[in-house]
Amino acid sequence: MSTTENPHDSVVRQVLGRPEVAVGYFRHSLPAELVKKLDFSTLDRV
Repeated sequence: MSTTENPHDSVVRQVLGRPEVAVGYFRHSLPAELVKKLDFSTLDRV
């Protein structure tokens, strides 16, 4: 993963870099119809 000097980018990468946290964020933030179509078990940090 590349480094950055932007503090916002760093926080987002740290939080969303943890799959269990990212799944919670996506479940809460995305529309329910979209969440129903997603398979969060395939979520992988790339």
